[in-house]
Amino acid sequence: MRRLIQIFTLMLLGLQSIPVNADLLVLVHGYLGSAASWQRSGVSAVLAQHGWQPGGVVRPEGIYGAVGPAKGDLQYAVDLPSLAPLALQAELLARELALLAARYPGEPMVLIGHSAGGVVARLALVQGRAPQAK
Repeated sequence: MRRLIQIFTLMLLGLQSIPVNADLLVLVHGYLGSAASWQRSGVSAVLAQHGWQPGGVVRPEGIYGAVGPAKGDLQYAVDLPSLAPLALQAELLARELALLAARYPGEPMVLIGHSAGGVVARLALVQGRAPQAK
């Protein structure tokens, strides 16, 4: 019995040391939108109810409101100049994705774009600028 308790205790301790992985959901707003569009529309809240916790806002110069180390699935909203040409937006999105990739190396990213944001996301993908993204 004592041996069984020791094995069980070791198993529990082993579970606590397992590295935690996170999938990243990257929300790309559409024309005349911003990162805040996802909160205003209620999409971010619905995602949070389904396990995708808000991670912050990503801009080309950095990640803001970040939660720190990954503890589950996270959603990040990107902020792009929606009136800029699509090619420029795709380039800026690639920079923002690189920031996330540096923070969460090897973690998969799923891009979700609304309207023109979908075009920007696809442009970044087909140009090979988002290697971790699906």
